[in-house]
Amino acid sequence: MSFIHIKKQEVKGGDGTSKEIFAVQALAINSPQGKKLIPNPTGNETCAFDTFEEAIAAIRHAGCDYIFEGKKTYLMDRTHRPKKKVRTGLDAFSDAIPLLLDRLQDKEAAVITHAIFALGELEEVSAIPSLIDLLGHEDANVRKALAEALAKIGYSALPHLASAYQSAKTSQEKYASHIRLTVMGAYLEITHMRRELLSQILPHAVEALEDENWMVRSQAALVVGRAAQYFRDERLQAD
Repeated sequence: MSFIHIKKQEVKGGDGTSKEIFAVQALAINSPQGKKLIPNPTGNETCAFDTFEEAIAAIRHAGCDYIFEGKKTYLMDRTHRPKKKVRTGLDAFSDAIPLLLDRLQDKEAAVITHAIFALGELEEVSAIPSLIDLLGHEDANVRKALAEALAKIGYSALPHLASAYQSAKTSQEKYASHIRLTVMGAYLEITHMRRELLSQILPHAVEALEDENWMVRSQAALVVGRAAQYFRDERLQAD
């Protein structure tokens, strides 16, 4: 869970009177309309709201939960909490997971691809480190399957994807650009599958617009465009 703190503050207006505002931690991104503040638990700026309800609405839109006066409140409870897996009498899925993880080391790309697909369908959080290790795989089908699987797993995969991208930015390894491209591919899949996470991946996609590899920049631009399209449609529906 990502929690954003809401702080109630008193500020003085130009006429000397004071009023109450609700400050929320935010991340600044550059948009065609100028600097924009998005509520984010990793941000180093503050976004102020006139009412508590407006602050909550913005945090909900960002796909996060909040802490106010020491109390945690879950806005995204059903979305972010891991789904309970249905178990058969033979616990077939539980038995399959170790075998699927082993198949990630197979010599055949097709076997790896299908194992990744299965782990993604199971939304298996424990598989994330093993999947992340394959982000730079030389086979394009493996990388595509990884992007889709990590997007299906969703929220739990986000910090791992961000860390993998940052490590690959300074890496001299041959397939470092593959890693960054696969991360952007996962973000692109999230724009289809996990739209409640858009506000959390958007800052990383914006950063990747300056990547040295043109394919990574192109994929990042597509992520930003898809996110903008979704937020625009959502705003139009609200109006």
